[in-house]
Order: sequence, then C-alpha cells, then structure tokens
Amino acid sequence: MESSYAAVTGKGLSVFDYGDPSKLIKVSSYDSDFDTYGLEIHGDLAYVAAGKDGLLIYRITPELKLNPPLIETNGVRLSWLGAPGILLQQSATMSAPNWTDVPNTEGASKILIPLNQANHWYRLIKR
Repeated sequence: MESSYAAVTGKGLSVFDYGDPSKLIKVSSYDSDFDTYGLEIHGDLAYVAAGKDGLLIYRITPELKLNPPLIETNGVRLSWLGAPGILLQQSATMSAPNWTDVPNTEGASKILIPLNQANHWYRLIKR
C-alpha cells in the first residue's frame, strides 16, 4: 500500500486513506473480539499485537468499488479508490464479456470518459 494509509486499533483494525485529510476514506476493516495493543504497517501488511491472541497479520486491500458516475460537460467521470495493482477494465457487452484494460488506469483513481465513446460496462480488478 502507499503511505497514505493509516490504521486505527481498538477492537480489531480499521484502515483509512488519509491522502486528503479533509476527506478520510475507510478502505477496509477487520472486526474481532480481541483488544489490540500495538500496530506496525509495512507495505500492505498490518502486524497487530493482540494480547492473548498473539501476533495477528492482516493483508490490507482496498475495496474494489466504483463510485457513482458524475456527468460533466465533456464526459462522464468514473472514480474509485486507487492503489498499485488496481485497474479499470471495460467490455462492450455483458452477454459474452471480453474484458480489456482501460489504458493508464493502473494505480489511478479516476478517468473521464468522452461523451462520444461507445457504451461500455466497467469493472475494477486487482492484479
């Protein structure tokens, strides 16, 4: 994960993107019945000291979810929580989908689709 992620402990683990401090975004959470006493994050791994449960290790992965599209004057904006290895794909049909990568979206968090582009279906994937 990039350095714009922070974790909060208590009962389980919550992970937030604080890239824009005025808009914290919850990336993922892991609920449990143990009390946490310490936390270290290295890359996409969170090491949690959990009392009698010992050391717990979580892989932090952002939720693959597209935000509602925004209509702009020159296109439709799609946005999502981007991270390394996450990219947008498109397919012209859902009856026999042929998913292809949308160029320049790996690690990105938004794209503007021109209004004159043919209709497509979109999805996020993690590589």
